[in-house]
Amino acid sequence: MQPTTKREALTVNPTGWRNKKIKSGYLYNRSHLIGYQLTGQNNNPKNLITGTRSLNSPEMLRYEDDIAYYLKNNPNGYVRYQVIPIFKDTELVARGVHMQAQSIGSNIIHFNVYIFNIENGVKINYTDGTSQVSSAQQATSTGQQTNSKTKSGSTGQQGDINTNDTGKIVGNINSHIYHVPGQSGYSMNSANAVYFNTEQEAQAAGYRKSLR
Repeated sequence: MQPTTKREALTVNPTGWRNKKIKSGYLYNRSHLIGYQLTGQNNNPKNLITGTRSLNSPEMLRYEDDIAYYLKNNPNGYVRYQVIPIFKDTELVARGVHMQAQSIGSNIIHFNVYIFNIENGVKINYTDGTSQVSSAQQATSTGQQTNSKTKSGSTGQQGDINTNDTGKIVGNINSHIYHVPGQSGYSMNSANAVYFNTEQEAQAAGYRKSLR
């Protein structure tokens, strides 16, 4: 169910919530498994995990945006959607999330991806959520996050893509979806990216264009 009321501040601390400030912002977000824009849920502890900035946005957000856009433009459409956090043994922080979706009656929405819960320049102790930060990611101050921005309605981290050198079309190697300049998922971590000079080149390689 898509939200119809104003979003609330997130106050629930998921397991392993040992946040700190790094150069690019706060290390962790209170990450919805099923995004707020698809559920209208705020502080449901069963739907929140400790996720890095990169996991939350842009990585998970790009898939949520595609589903939300599809449902908005197909009011009678349905999408089967599942997100499973992957924990190891008794660790408090998930190693990543397994995201799967399929639109009913079409392949407009179709993905099956695993996204690692990592952040460049940070070594995470998944047992308890503590972390070690490289000198390049050191922030001017540290402390607990009280009201972090989350996926829906925020820009989040913009990734480390450099299309000036590699081409103007960027594809996600996990989802086989490509993005053009101006789309919400255009910037992404280079570890997940493949580059094309034209949309035709991307399509010939088996990639489809992002819905937004």
